[in-house]
Parts: sequence; structure tokens; C-alpha cells
Amino acid sequence: MLERVGCSIKNNLISMEKQSEFCFSKWSSILEKHSLDGEILELPEDVLNFILSEKQRIIIPKECYPEEEDSNESDEEENPPTFPEFSKRVQHIIDDVFSRRGVFVKTNFHSPKDAFWITTGRTLKIRDLTDFYQLIIASSIVRDDFETINKNKHIKPLFVFKEFLEIHPGTEFRCFVKNHKLIGISPKDWPEYHEHICQQAQDIRSDILTVFKEGIKNRFPLADHTFDVLRPSKENVQIIDLAPFSEETDSLAFEWDDLKSFEDEGKDVAEFRFIPSDVGIQPTKRNNYGVPQDVLDMFSGGSGESASEHFTDFMISQAQREQQ
Repeated sequence: MLERVGCSIKNNLISMEKQSEFCFSKWSSILEKHSLDGEILELPEDVLNFILSEKQRIIIPKECYPEEEDSNESDEEENPPTFPEFSKRVQHIIDDVFSRRGVFVKTNFHSPKDAFWITTGRTLKIRDLTDFYQLIIASSIVRDDFETINKNKHIKPLFVFKEFLEIHPGTEFRCFVKNHKLIGISPKDWPEYHEHICQQAQDIRSDILTVFKEGIKNRFPLADHTFDVLRPSKENVQIIDLAPFSEETDSLAFEWDDLKSFEDEGKDVAEFRFIPSDVGIQPTKRNNYGVPQDVLDMFSGGSGESASEHFTDFMISQAQREQQ
């Protein structure tokens, strides 16, 4: 059961040529008034090749190790790679730009959410250089993004750094735009029940609609797209991200067949769907990310016999680092 506020619904996929419009570096300047600040760092070719290299999985650069630790490892082991200038710039962003409050990172398009398990605290919060490199190297999402970007001459591979925010899951919303009209709004934490959403549904819809009309409509060039917002309080809405109006974007409370067949009524319908009552555990189509099997194989040397033991040792070392 779900609640609908606002509605009418009757195909159209985003072309690859338009993909660059969804890069933070492209849209953030256009929608600056209503979006969260971010620091952009372009990838040097050697760092990009390192991320895309099959043999470099979970090998962090030399800059992540304490200076007193020299890498006098056995001849069979490779010395860690080193990217002094790039690492220095990342460290500056962590320490100075965001004053060690914690940093969130994403590529041109996605965050490394599939690799949260590898950091101390099992989170996407980056506290130091080691957290940064572990996340981006362990993430298949990051790798896939850069493989795609590497084939597109119109997009430069980059990382976007933002201050890490502890966000209540019930304050994030995904919005669907077709033909420059806001047609649908869904909680991102779908299909979870949040009491405040039921109580504030009309205000939430109104606040998001206001930001869309003032900040996005007639500013963002593509007629069809989605955008995510954070609404922590009344009349306080910030744009987090934009994404294609296509199946690669999770439709959450909606079905893509319905969204794509929406009949243009000449106005912003902004249908708001949410769970109206606490009805217990709901089925979800979202992905859950865990430790990949190939990582366990790597820790066991490929044999699979002692994967859990070696991985446990690794996680213990992570926990010890967290306590330091």
C-alpha cells in the first residue's frame, strides 16, 4: 500500500551523447544556488591506469604507509605504486578544504557504495588517504564508470569530493522529470516507512516543487532526467545529484513503464508516492553490497581454503587502525 499526492500516466531512453550533462562539473555551476558544494579533482593518466589495472586490486599506493615503514618486501612482492602529486592534492582536500570533518567521494557519476565494507567503520566516510584509495580501488562501480568515461572523449575522468554528512534516510528524495515537467517524487529509502513523511507530505512536495521551478526547470538543458534532493527541514532543499531518465536509474516507488508513458498535462504534476503506514518489512529491489567472492579468493591466494581467515586478519588490522 502506498500514498499518492498530486497525478496521470502514458518511450525514450537517454542517449550516450548526453551523458556528460550529468557530470557534477557540468551541472553544479548551473544549479549552484541549490546544490551542495564540492571539490573537483581530475585524474592523471597514471592514476586512471592504476584503477583500471586488473593486477592492482587492493594494493594501495606508497603514500598511504607511514614514512618509517620502508617497503623492503620480498623479491616476489611488487613494491606499491606511488602518485605523490595526486595523493598530496587528495590529502589537501581531506585536511584543509574539509578540515578533517570527513569526506565523501564519487566519480563523475557514482559513489563507491559497493566498497563500503573495506574502510574502517564500514562506511563511505573518508578520513585519510588510506580510506580514499581503499574505496576507489575496491569498487567495481568506480572501475566501470572510468572504463565507460575512458571511451568518451567528451568527458574527463575526475573525482568529486564533498563534506560527508550524516543523513537521515527519510530526508532524501528522488524526483523524475519528463519534458521539463516534474512528474514524480519518491523517498530514496523506499519502501521504508517514515512517520514524518506522512505528516509533512504536502510540505515536502511543495518545497521540492519550488526548488525545481526556481533552480532546475529551464536551467538544466535536458528535458528528461532525474534529480536527488536532501530536505532536512521545511523550506530547506538541496540538490545532491542528477541522473538519466532511464532504467539505469532506480525508479524506487515508480515503475519505469509508467514514468516513460506519462501523458504531458502541461504542468508539473509532481505525484508524491510514499508508504502511509508502518506495515512491517517490505520487499525491496535495491542491491545490497557485500564482500565480493573474488576478494575472498584473493585473500586465500585463489585456493578458497583459508579465505575467511585471511580476510578476518585483514579486517582485524582495519579495526586496529580505527582505534589509533
